[in-house]
Amino acid sequence: MERSLLIGVILVIVCLVSPVSTYTPSAISANPSATFRSSRLTINKVRHHIRSTPEPPSDNENNLAPVVILLHGFTGSTESFTSIAPLLQKAGVRCVAIDRVGFGRTERPKPLTLPLPEIPGRFAIANRIDPPQKKKSDDDKPSGLMGLVPTIPSVLSTTLRRPATISPRFPWRFSKYSADPYSSDFSVSTVIEVVKSLNLQGRDLYLAGHSAGGPIALRAFNEVDEAVEFKGVMLIAPAVLELEEDSDAYNQTEEDGASLPLSLRFLAFRTLLTLPDAFSIKVARRLVERDFREAVLAQTHESISEATVEEMVDKYSSPVREFPDEWDTALLNVYRADFNAKDLVKGRKLLESAKERRKKIMVVTGDEDNVVPVRASTRVASLLGVELDVIEKCGHLPMDERPEELARMMIDFINDK
Repeated sequence: MERSLLIGVILVIVCLVSPVSTYTPSAISANPSATFRSSRLTINKVRHHIRSTPEPPSDNENNLAPVVILLHGFTGSTESFTSIAPLLQKAGVRCVAIDRVGFGRTERPKPLTLPLPEIPGRFAIANRIDPPQKKKSDDDKPSGLMGLVPTIPSVLSTTLRRPATISPRFPWRFSKYSADPYSSDFSVSTVIEVVKSLNLQGRDLYLAGHSAGGPIALRAFNEVDEAVEFKGVMLIAPAVLELEEDSDAYNQTEEDGASLPLSLRFLAFRTLLTLPDAFSIKVARRLVERDFREAVLAQTHESISEATVEEMVDKYSSPVREFPDEWDTALLNVYRADFNAKDLVKGRKLLESAKERRKKIMVVTGDEDNVVPVRASTRVASLLGVELDVIEKCGHLPMDERPEELARMMIDFINDK
């Protein structure tokens, strides 16, 4: 789910694609039965979880179907594409989705730290320091930074439960990974290597990135690799431009009851990231540990059905439920990775480079997106020199809210010569 106090900084995209005109697909089915299979693939020494559809049916065995690499957004996963991937497969497109390191079911590498001794009886002590809290009403929720600033008891409790959260960290270059596996650069490298590992070179390749997956898709699109070249990129509700690049689009002074400007909260958040995990885990958990149903409703159009809401709640919360002791520190590592990257290419430069490639680009958004405002997507499309496609009665998650409409738009994009 995309829920963050740093909406302007989190960049996302989802790319979905379909068959070329020389490929003969079957028609889109309203009730797709094609499977979206899970598998594991070790890339750059990290065991990744991926999902892919089978080769689509075709009337011509000599033509290989186009392939779209699906990149999820912030706190999303391959679960984000369970509705749309089978639709694309039915229309003649093979889909491959990747769980980025830090999300979904991909391995969450741990950095090297100084060892700390285990504390006997730590759980009982921690529970006395930080007893379970009763659920508070909306009126009792802390506002501004008060809900993020860790208290001494909460830090001590976290330390007692998980001593490693207070351990000094060594740079990733001293680990077996050599580079930060949570960084955008690592994700781009993973995309390229997945294409090679699945022997997809030489086929019509496309990228699709949703929300914060957008910058990843653009970076992979701009990557120069002799063996892997993408014909086009599709940006879905793209969170490409950062706060300092597009402050007007993200100028929300009261988000989640906060009274401080986004820029000040952004600065405070970055400061917390420099501290040991025990101080910042509270921040990560507040961003995600909440009523998932409420979060789904906040990101979708009011016309969404109750059945779809319940389905989305289950699939977006499942990775958090499966990794109760890992997802929070992994989320912090994702934040730290790009904050600390010195040579990370920013949004406007990514857009300029993509435009210079003179290849196919699509930008699409829901008409009532409350996460990445329509005005932000409009600016991205303008900088790319393309028209913005708008899906009516849709929020931030078109692949869940309007999968058939989005699939048709992508198929038209691929077939357009």
